Amino acid sequence: MREFQIGFNPSQLLLPLYVPLDIIVPEELSANKSQDEEEVFYWSEQAIKDLHIGILENALNDLKNPRVSVKVKREILEWINVPTVPFRYAYKYAFSFQLCCQVAGLDHEQMQTCLEERSKYILT
Repeated sequence: MREFQIGFNPSQLLLPLYVPLDIIVPEELSANKSQDEEEVFYWSEQAIKDLHIGILENALNDLKNPRVSVKVKREILEWINVPTVPFRYAYKYAFSFQLCCQVAGLDHEQMQTCLEERSKYILT
């Protein structure tokens, strides 16, 4: 199976994001392209929203999972506690905790406060 890696800043995401190309572009469509042509992929708004929500859900599930290492949990808490970014710079932080919460309809500051209060329990 071919894979397409989504470009992202590794310091912002803790998870590698790989999407099978066969799901996005059927084999018969990509077979018609010449070797020199660059493949272009378009994401629907719903797919982008689902990706943001999935990242947030995965991070929150990892925080409560006792099998996830303390190191990974610390990295997730660091991602969560990045200072608030003004909206005009949000494009630079496409997968920040702040934006993932916004897309999911959650208040990121309230979530940060709640998780900060519980961080000592999370890291044990």
